[in-house]
Amino acid sequence: EVQVSFMAPPDSFARTYLQDFTRMGVRARRASLGSGEATSQGLARAQLFEAQRQIADANFAGAATLLREALEMNPATAAAWDALERTHVLQGDYAGAVEVRKERLRTLNGGAPDTQSRIAGLDAAFDPSNPSTYWQWLRRDHQDREDSGDYASDVEYAAACVALGDYEDALRNLESALEDRDPALHTLRFDPTWDPLRRDPRFRDISQRIRAALSQGRFPSPAPPPG
Repeated sequence: EVQVSFMAPPDSFARTYLQDFTRMGVRARRASLGSGEATSQGLARAQLFEAQRQIADANFAGAATLLREALEMNPATAAAWDALERTHVLQGDYAGAVEVRKERLRTLNGGAPDTQSRIAGLDAAFDPSNPSTYWQWLRRDHQDREDSGDYASDVEYAAACVALGDYEDALRNLESALEDRDPALHTLRFDPTWDPLRRDPRFRDISQRIRAALSQGRFPSPAPPPG
């Protein structure tokens, strides 16, 4: 079995990946350091980073606690919602993942006209006995969020593609995630969702580019177009 890892030294990973070279970090640095909003964003990011380490160690309960704390500090931290949902998925608890998604919708979009219809659509689409229905809904919802201008992780979409056997679309979206510097890219090193791709040279190239970049204290650039 091919094992691909891109774990950088902890300090480098913390400062570079989840603070200095993500869009979240850029926005926080631009904010006034004296503002309460910037402070809450910084604390939420610190909690998020530690939670990601706990997830990598399969300490899902500890990660969930940290992520809940991060969301109390800053409920708009999309990456924390994504990670909290993943703690359930990684344990095969798709019903729990769905409940997190519904909670997210109520918290962030409670007043939006389409919130209840999105929740109803999720309830109608998801069959607890058939995990593929979760991934099918996730892929459709990702497209809906992109169409409406909301945050949508290309890594999350790629994971849904892998789970549904659409490996080509998954690889295309991982390249897009590199362009966006998606913080969820760290899941490539430990999440079993990616196991079907680990022997693919393109997946290995993406992983190696991330590993090389993080070891040098920078985030990778996307691959040049073919030809």
